[in-house]
Amino acid sequence: MQRADYDRTHIDALIGAEEHSACARGVFGPARTHLEAHPPSPLRTLCELFILGASVSVESLADAFPELTVEDAFAMGLLVDDGHDRARAALSLAAVELPDPDGLSPAAQRTWWFVSDLDDSIRRGPAEPDHVMGVGAATRSLLAQIPRPHALSAGSVSALDLGTGCGVLGLWLLAAGAAEVIATDVSLRALEFAWANAHLNGVRAVRPGESTSGASPSLQLKLGSLFDPVREQRFDLIVTNPPFVITPRASAAVPAYDYRDGGQVGDALAESVVRAAPAHLVPGGLLVMLANWEYQWGESGHDRVASWIEDASTTAAAPLGAWVIERDRVSPLQYSETWVRDGGARPGTEAYDELLGAWLEDFSVRKVTSIGLGLIRLIRSDTEAPAGTTRVEQASGTLALSVGDVFLDVHRRSIHTDQLPNEQILATHWLRENGVSEFREHTPGVDAPRAITLTATQPVARTIEVDPVLAAAVGACDGDLSMGQIAGALVTLLDVDLGECEEALCDGVRELVWCGVLAAADE
Repeated sequence: MQRADYDRTHIDALIGAEEHSACARGVFGPARTHLEAHPPSPLRTLCELFILGASVSVESLADAFPELTVEDAFAMGLLVDDGHDRARAALSLAAVELPDPDGLSPAAQRTWWFVSDLDDSIRRGPAEPDHVMGVGAATRSLLAQIPRPHALSAGSVSALDLGTGCGVLGLWLLAAGAAEVIATDVSLRALEFAWANAHLNGVRAVRPGESTSGASPSLQLKLGSLFDPVREQRFDLIVTNPPFVITPRASAAVPAYDYRDGGQVGDALAESVVRAAPAHLVPGGLLVMLANWEYQWGESGHDRVASWIEDASTTAAAPLGAWVIERDRVSPLQYSETWVRDGGARPGTEAYDELLGAWLEDFSVRKVTSIGLGLIRLIRSDTEAPAGTTRVEQASGTLALSVGDVFLDVHRRSIHTDQLPNEQILATHWLRENGVSEFREHTPGVDAPRAITLTATQPVARTIEVDPVLAAAVGACDGDLSMGQIAGALVTLLDVDLGECEEALCDGVRELVWCGVLAAADE
């Protein structure tokens, strides 16, 4: 891979960045045109093989695999014979750019190579039940929200990658400095891919059942469902993109895929992870997970998730600081179409219609009106902490690159601020965060603004509508004055009641801390 310059920069230079992205959608013609304009080379061969899914001559493969050899590539299952001294890819081998785990710059990227099962665009057919995914959009989204270990704790950090798949999150955490990383999966095939990917990227990995003694750190792979392989263990950090896809159970025609189907009804898999995770977190430990949740007739999906968290706190006997962010909400039809296509069925076919019908019938029988897609974050508080806090919101704005450390800072300070009495909020000096802007809308000829909004860029880009009092207070938050002093000045300037002003500002501060607009000056 290194010899052939098989990385995103050189691949994009060879076939075009836009053309490269189009290949993931099954549009290969533009990239093929670019390739044909270049002379044969190992990089061209690898692109034809693993990006276009084309048939490649054994002679070309010999140049591309000078040390591995073509014979070994067949033996390890990387290639399949296509006849007439030609071969095709049997597995996906992707050069992936991920955030640099060293974190020297938010925009810095590092090349990784990951082996997985073939993508839908190349596979050209339904996936097998034990299909192992590569690095998709969901994995990238989750990775962007994970803090680096040193941001979580000054000491050594233990991490659990629950449902690791091909090993992406676990390997990244190890490279980022975690002292111990355990990666679990119900699929032995997935763990074999994770083991191979560790070695491909120069990381030591330990297969299930093997001794963990020797050089460290290493990626410890364990076979089992959810938390079963780590029953008595606790971690500083748990990250997971579990198999939460809501799948019909009544129809035998609906395939069950290991990577997305946890075998439970509705959103029960996501619920079970939320309920069980706090017991596996040390005090101050963090869970970051992706999930789907249902809106059933007469019930809010937000209230549904909040009830899971409340029960989890009771079970763990520890207060939880929970932050649930719904990134999107879709109809049962939209949701069903997405996952029927994901398995390889295509519109217009009998198989597609049958599967879509099964999905829609399941949602109808259980009175599901919509499905929320988003992120659940839990921090287990110290046992002496006051009652926990739960925030459930919709926020679909852009996530900044490598925003995990910022996410953690905002999460922690928001929990703390939520629990402060008004007197302490008023006594605190507050700072406006970098990247916050104010916009005012005016009707022509009218001095007073029709609307005032603040925009924040981190951790989630968002717009917040504020009143003139709160806008003026935020404008004065440079650390020099306490919020109480600011309130006193605004009473004089705006002719408002002091008590009402202080109450409104305290409520506004709590909200703006969650939104990444304000932070205490002494933090």
